[in-house]
Amino acid sequence: MAKPTNSPTAPGGVSSFPCRSCGAGLAYTPGTHGLTCDYCGTDNPLPGTDDSAVEERDYLQALAQLRQRHDTINTPTLRCSGCGAQVDRPPHLDAMPCPFCGYGLVDEKISQRVLRPEAVLPFHLGEQEARDAFRRWVRRLWFAPGRLKRDARAGHRLTGVYIPYWTYDTHTTSDYTGQRGEHYWVNETYWTTETRTDSHGRTRSQQVMKTRRVRKTRWYPASGRVSVPFDDVLVLAGRSLPEALVNKLTPWDLERLQPYQDAYLAGFLAERYQLGVEPGFAQAQQKMAPDIRYAVKRDIGGDEQRIHRVTTQYHNIAFKHILLPVWSCAYRFNGKVYRFLVNAVTGKVKGHRPYSFWKITGFVLILLGLACGLLVLLGAFS
Repeated sequence: MAKPTNSPTAPGGVSSFPCRSCGAGLAYTPGTHGLTCDYCGTDNPLPGTDDSAVEERDYLQALAQLRQRHDTINTPTLRCSGCGAQVDRPPHLDAMPCPFCGYGLVDEKISQRVLRPEAVLPFHLGEQEARDAFRRWVRRLWFAPGRLKRDARAGHRLTGVYIPYWTYDTHTTSDYTGQRGEHYWVNETYWTTETRTDSHGRTRSQQVMKTRRVRKTRWYPASGRVSVPFDDVLVLAGRSLPEALVNKLTPWDLERLQPYQDAYLAGFLAERYQLGVEPGFAQAQQKMAPDIRYAVKRDIGGDEQRIHRVTTQYHNIAFKHILLPVWSCAYRFNGKVYRFLVNAVTGKVKGHRPYSFWKITGFVLILLGLACGLLVLLGAFS
């Protein structure tokens, strides 16, 4: 008798994958190209696996399709009552703990139309490997509460989640106006007061004129045009995790992206994107701005640069909706939620951590005791 399936409803709308041997529900096996049956142990290859390249969408065409509701999919949603996270609802499941904050995910009773992902970076690390990476991270924490380390040894609940991202490609041309500064040096005289002591021990002050080298800058008007290409500018499309924390999991090995298949999501959750493709491109533009300013400064040349105006046009804009894998853990300590994330490809761990008041107090008292002992010792030899 096959066990019930418990794989998530993927953004593609496929809810489960039966084992070819016993019919049980399958889950994707991290680090492989197949799905392993936990019931009978049979390895099942990914359906439809090929060597096709990951495709990118034309940005303006995609916006038109979104407005006309073309090329979108409709899937049920679970929403967190605590942090507001949205994930695709697994089959036969109307509620579950939130992998981001520990509160409850409940059925939204609505379906949303969203763009289908173009690519997925499959899980490479299994849950046990992620748990080991998490424990190593906890052991290196100074002043961590003993309860945190005990719970880490006992085993925190880790949930495999795909985080939504946009990637943008574009070619930019930027017209600018500014100034080029060129340094030159001049000799400058100045007066200063010097105090001298004569042979009889008397001090006298007198004004003395001296010369020094002073750097100055001549400014010249500058204008021109620079071209800067951009490839795979990453923008976080989820809003369930702090962006500053997620960004610390980089770099992501985007060379290992695979064309999207529902099967990669079997056994994992997939967060729904809450930042649309259009506002996502606005954030991508902000990320491109420093590189464009750097190119402008190089084009202006000279020793210093002043930029007065930059007008940028974006050509041949393309994008992908991709899913990146994370092992997530939400830990509660003294009523506060702490999040820990593991990059499911590289094993890098980042997170928020609590501090033990008693350990910090004890450390301070030890330092004070050492300082007092040192003062007593120095007094004994004085």
